[in-house]
Amino acid sequence: MPTIINLIICWKGTIKKIKPSELCSFFDYLGYCFCFVGYWTGPFYNFRTYNNMLQSKTLIRSSKLALKHMAPMLILLPLHVLQGIYNPLDYTMTDEFLQKSFSYKFFYQLAGFWTFKVKFYGGWIIAEAICIACNLGTVEKEDGTVDYSSIINIDIYNTEVGWELSHCVRSWNKSVQRWMKTYVYDTTSLPKSVRTDFVFALSAFWHGVRPGYYLCFLSAPPMIKFQQKVGNLTRKARAASHTTEMVYRVFMWLFCETDVSYVSNSLLHSGA
Repeated sequence: MPTIINLIICWKGTIKKIKPSELCSFFDYLGYCFCFVGYWTGPFYNFRTYNNMLQSKTLIRSSKLALKHMAPMLILLPLHVLQGIYNPLDYTMTDEFLQKSFSYKFFYQLAGFWTFKVKFYGGWIIAEAICIACNLGTVEKEDGTVDYSSIINIDIYNTEVGWELSHCVRSWNKSVQRWMKTYVYDTTSLPKSVRTDFVFALSAFWHGVRPGYYLCFLSAPPMIKFQQKVGNLTRKARAASHTTEMVYRVFMWLFCETDVSYVSNSLLHSGA
C-alpha cells in the first residue's frame, strides 16, 4: 500500500520540490521508490537525498558510526524479548484477563503499549543505521563530524516525555510526519479546522482497511484539539506559577499516555 501511494502521490509532490534541471525520469523514480533502504527499512527520504547518495563522489566511512547509532539496541532488544514473555498481547483476549481487577488491566495495557513502541524504536534505529552505512542522508561537516539528521526517524526521549500528543506525534516516525505536512496538510484545500483529521484518516488508510486502524488514528485529532483548548485556557495561570506549569505537564502526560495506550489496543489487535 505505501508503495502504491508513493507511485501515485509522491511523483507530483517530489517533482514540485526540485529544480527543472533535477527532474528525473520515471525509471529513475521507480529506482527511488523501490530502493532497498527505503522500501524495506524506511524512513521516508526525498528524491534529492536519494540522488545525492548515487551521485556523491565522496565516500564517508560510516560503519563505526552506524554501529554506534545502534547502541540503544543493547537495551531495547532484551526489553522486547522480556515483554513478549511477561506481557503477551494474546493474553488480553482470554477470559482469565477479563476477570482481573481494573488496576491490573490498566497497568497491563500501559505495559503492552510500551512493548508496541519498543518494537518500532528498535526497527527504526536499525533502519537509520542502514541509511548511515549506505551514506544516505549523511553529510560530512568541516570539523570532520557527520550530520545525518535528515534520516533520523524517531526521537525516543521526546516521544516518551512529551506531555502533548501533538508533540509526541512530531517525534514519532518523523520523516513520514514531514511528508504528511509537506504534501498533504500544506497542499490540501480543506479548511484548517479539518486538515489534521484528514491527515490522520489518510494515515489510517496507509496502514490498511481494518477498523482498528481508523478507531486508533481518528481518535487522535479530538485529543489534540482538547489539549490545545485546555492549554489556551490555562496559559495565564501557568505563566504566573512554575508549580502550576509542572502540575499541568504531569497531568497532561498522564492523560496522554493513558488515552493513547487505551486506543492503541485497537491498533495492536489489528496486527500492527
